[in-house]
Amino acid sequence: MSWQPVTDDILVFRDSCNVYAVRGEGGCVVVDAGTGAWMDEVEALPARPAALLLTHYFRDHAAGAAAAARAGIPVYAPQYERDLLVDPVQHFRERETYIIYDNLWDLFAPIEPIGIAGAIEDYATATIAGLEIEAVPLPGATISQTGYGMTICGRRHVFCGEAIHSPGRLPRAAPLQYNYNDMPGATNAYLSAQFLRDGGVDVLLPSLGEPILDRTDAALAALQSNLKATAARREENLAGMEAVHDEALVRVSDHVWRSPNAIAQTYFVISDSGRAMSIDYGYLLGPLQWQAYSRPARRRALLHGLADLKRRFGIERLDTVLVSRADGGRPPVRPGGRGAAHGGRTVLIACRAGSGRRASLSFASEARRC
Repeated sequence: MSWQPVTDDILVFRDSCNVYAVRGEGGCVVVDAGTGAWMDEVEALPARPAALLLTHYFRDHAAGAAAAARAGIPVYAPQYERDLLVDPVQHFRERETYIIYDNLWDLFAPIEPIGIAGAIEDYATATIAGLEIEAVPLPGATISQTGYGMTICGRRHVFCGEAIHSPGRLPRAAPLQYNYNDMPGATNAYLSAQFLRDGGVDVLLPSLGEPILDRTDAALAALQSNLKATAARREENLAGMEAVHDEALVRVSDHVWRSPNAIAQTYFVISDSGRAMSIDYGYLLGPLQWQAYSRPARRRALLHGLADLKRRFGIERLDTVLVSRADGGRPPVRPGGRGAAHGGRTVLIACRAGSGRRASLSFASEARRC
């Protein structure tokens, strides 16, 4: 096996999955690790690997990352998968394997600990080896699967894991059955196809299958059509797919609008000046479907409602998120950090209630500077 060219700046190594190497000004960025056989051919790359990015934890994609980490290559993984990769012994110690209805494919995780240099947050951007890289949420094969978008020679490339195999097809269906007799992963794969279509992509680089160098939107549309056909007799899955296209906010009043697909009610308050705040920001649910045996690593906080805010009001960011309580979802942003949506600055304001007393607002110092 050897590295083969995909484009002038991208090479692929055919292993248990496609291992891609992207040439940047300061080295190569490798996407997915396969078995690690590519490490024997690393000298054939145009530059030393500056980082290894994992799209998801499946063993045929991630097992080789242990050898890469030992060789000094920084390994980065999706934020929800870090603990599983760092300490697989504890993962398998906790994982029930006898008469279970839990069919999530985390039994197909690597068995060797992987030294993770950092966890990649959804929607985050970073510069590695001179390449601007965007984390693209692509739930499906795993709930936390992540793609990596890069603009190369003026064209947007997305290294998309198992989000697609070829026009109209996924590489395998078994991982989409998260529970005993369902296919929530199919709904998630449909959502991911829409994320890719909405974001605009010129080149798709799947981890299983051949690179799709043109007509990417048609390839993704065909995939969505086939996923709908598989869900024709599965009402919950089909309803989730339909909800992907129903992001229209629900009007409560002229200044208050509600997100239609949140597990906790999420209200957007629009000021006369054209600025917006959110009261709570619950998990996206419906278009995104979870596994029944829920735990933090099996949930994912994704953005919702913001596209319609922009369409209706021209608002591209939330100035404040007011959180009423800790459960029911959390905003996919950090206090005082930059909002994940459109680079907007978002501040969390916590609401604390004492026994027998009215709730009082506790303002972070950043909030006073809004």
